[in-house]
Amino acid sequence: MDAGCSLALEHIAEPWVLVDLDCEGLGLQQVTHADFLLANQDGVLACIELKSGRSISGAVKQIQESSSYAEDDLRVSEHVTQFRPILGHHVELKTGQRKHLQMQRIEFQKRDHIIRLIPCGGRLVDALRGNV
Repeated sequence: MDAGCSLALEHIAEPWVLVDLDCEGLGLQQVTHADFLLANQDGVLACIELKSGRSISGAVKQIQESSSYAEDDLRVSEHVTQFRPILGHHVELKTGQRKHLQMQRIEFQKRDHIIRLIPCGGRLVDALRGNV
């Protein structure tokens, strides 16, 4: 997925679509956004941010901006039954960082969602199912 951080894609319900939000062809005007949107036919939408470096700052804002983009600009809300904000991280999160991230909420469909944390190299399906 990302040169410094990747997540294993096997066992995700197919068919699914993975959108690279860094693709210039999308014409995104916003400076901050997550790395990917993933959607499947079961109504799952995931906003995925991958952090390969030491800093995870800005990740919450990036995921929120992408959630808003998916809801407002792509208008996918009516098709989404499960929303998953996901942060893939390379560094070992300190207890304070983990607690802070777990207290943050991402708004989608007028509801707050907890960010699911998964280490780089982990299985994306675990984050989608809530096994992390």
